[in-house]
Amino acid sequence: MKRLPFYALVGFFILLYTHGLWSRLGVPKFALEAALLALPVAILVAQGGFLRKPAPGFLFIWFYVGWSMAACIHNDEGILRGLLYSRYLVTSYLVFWAVWSSRFTHRQLRRIDTVIFALFFAQVAAALFYWLVLGQRREWVVGTMMYGGGGVATVFPIFAFSCLLAFFLYYNRLVLLAAAFSFFAVSHASGKLGVYYFIPLMLVAGVVLYAIAEGVPSAVRRSRVMVLASICALPLLVSLLSHTQRGETAGMQHEVGLYHKIAAFLNYSVREQTALESRSWYTTSRLSTSKRVIDETFQRDPSVFLFGQGPSVLQDMSGQADQGAYDKYGIIYGTVGWSGDALSVGWPAMFAHVGFYSYLLYHLLRNSRRQALGPYGKAVLLTVDLGFLVFLLSYFLYAPSFTVGTWVSSVYLYFLALMLIPRYREMMAADQPDAQRPFGAGGAYESLCRPRHSRLAPSGGAHGGSEGMFPECT
Repeated sequence: MKRLPFYALVGFFILLYTHGLWSRLGVPKFALEAALLALPVAILVAQGGFLRKPAPGFLFIWFYVGWSMAACIHNDEGILRGLLYSRYLVTSYLVFWAVWSSRFTHRQLRRIDTVIFALFFAQVAAALFYWLVLGQRREWVVGTMMYGGGGVATVFPIFAFSCLLAFFLYYNRLVLLAAAFSFFAVSHASGKLGVYYFIPLMLVAGVVLYAIAEGVPSAVRRSRVMVLASICALPLLVSLLSHTQRGETAGMQHEVGLYHKIAAFLNYSVREQTALESRSWYTTSRLSTSKRVIDETFQRDPSVFLFGQGPSVLQDMSGQADQGAYDKYGIIYGTVGWSGDALSVGWPAMFAHVGFYSYLLYHLLRNSRRQALGPYGKAVLLTVDLGFLVFLLSYFLYAPSFTVGTWVSSVYLYFLALMLIPRYREMMAADQPDAQRPFGAGGAYESLCRPRHSRLAPSGGAHGGSEGMFPECT
């Protein structure tokens, strides 16, 4: 019984990141999502978590679920529709609550971390297999994690890139930075282009946050390696971009030089979007759709602001001008996270969604003692900071894929729980200062543990024994 939380959490992440494989084998989506919901519930039942004070953020979740049900009742869609609409945020919170209520050992946390990162890289391997071996680049197939939709093919690589970037900044191992760039393959195999805009932003944000935490000189030394690696990776990334459908239409392959190829792509994107928006009253971009939701909301009855139009309106938006639209607002495509919530279940639910993640980050920053952490703990803390930025970018600018499906939100909340719970923070503080292995003991990442000496490599400290959370390499 003591090991049930560990096995249930590992099983949750494995099932979550093999969701697409099970779907292709014919397992019903309802059965998969029910199993994903049942696993954190089993942890809470086994640990008596439901009998104790809930984890932080419970009021935001309660409000979001209750308001979603009220909105669906108001829009004649029923209570069940409201529960289904809010299920992903509820599942993510249950994972957070399960970690909060459990008492994992050092070894169990190491193994959970190893499983998570192994599943991350499994998505890269699957993407390369689909793309290079099978010759398939399909938007609705995302590694082993998704079969039926492609929004996560942008948000997941951005989040995974941010995780590896954080570990690179604190471990100064070039293999971590190379591994971070490998997540471009997941987006490319699914035909997604958002990573080309967002990942450079995450690079800058990572360096800035690292400089705030560790000082500008350290950040400058790390940045030199990052800039050199980015310059080396740029020709390959531009080549990948030029072989996408939009890159070919933009004529990138006929241009000479990286600058001209990138300029051709950007100019074409602007021209294409302008032409789409000028053809009719219907919106087909994220920016124009967000503006339309705001305009229509405040021109209508106050109940629209409070309760939206119901989740069913999202099904009317086909993404193609000749296949269907939400005619009441004139929307074909372009709802992002916030506009989807506001349009479906009202603005109060949208504020609760943002408030949940914001409150947890505020709670963390208020109680954070970064100087008490070892390099692994600091890397996890930076991952959480960057993960919140990924949430903001996704929710307000791109898609609801941070929470929808729980692929990203559950891992983010797992790391956040580790940083919020005092007993786990003590484990992080016991991290060996001279350890160079980021992802636990043994396994697929054994090669990462060979110490590399540098001016920034951890050396010495108060916890010099062999009982730390991440033992030194041998």
